[in-house]
Amino acid sequence: DEYIEYIIDYAKRNNKGNNWIKKELVDNGISYDKINSLGLIDEKSEEAIALTLLAKYIKTLKGVSFKQAKEKCINHLYSKGISDETVSSLLVKIDEMLDNKLKDKETIDIEIEKAKNKFSKKYNGNALREHIIAYLLRKGYQYNLIITKLK
Repeated sequence: DEYIEYIIDYAKRNNKGNNWIKKELVDNGISYDKINSLGLIDEKSEEAIALTLLAKYIKTLKGVSFKQAKEKCINHLYSKGISDETVSSLLVKIDEMLDNKLKDKETIDIEIEKAKNKFSKKYNGNALREHIIAYLLRKGYQYNLIITKLK
């Protein structure tokens, strides 16, 4: 029981979620029945932990499209043991936080230059344009934005 309290306390201090706690306890031989009967981190606290993690992680994102950034944020939360319910409840908040940080219109110019440098050695004219468009679509940029920027 002391060990369980220690793990829960450690998780709270180090911004870990309920799934991390469950995994840690199972790995150390605690039964599922006992884990499910425990009062782990409540939903409000886990949400606060997730927002703290997101704020730090979003600062590190550079040169990625909005779609890629959102996927990376979600994966980051899962890797820190945040529960599915909390992540799904934070999707709108993730969008808002990313809107403030990332502007696809700013990052796409850098990506267009990278694509031009990469593909101009092999292709030119319309073939070059098509490869750039395909490259940017794979990166998660919207087609309308790509076409507008390439004109």
